[in-house]
Amino acid sequence: SQLYEIAKTLGNNHVNIEYLYTFAEKSSNVSTIAVLRLDDNENGIKVLNQNGFKVVEDFK
Repeated sequence: SQLYEIAKTLGNNHVNIEYLYTFAEKSSNVSTIAVLRLDDNENGIKVLNQNGFKVVEDFK
């Protein structure tokens, strides 16, 4: 699953997930959104972007 891929990618780059939750967003073209709290947000965003994940820093 995508959550596994996110966790594996972050872990392989020494970024720890402090917490994570997901929800479905019906009002956009995105089907599922994951919200993550990382021990190193700046590096985590960089790692996820470099590995093909779409990162939204301010979702409204």
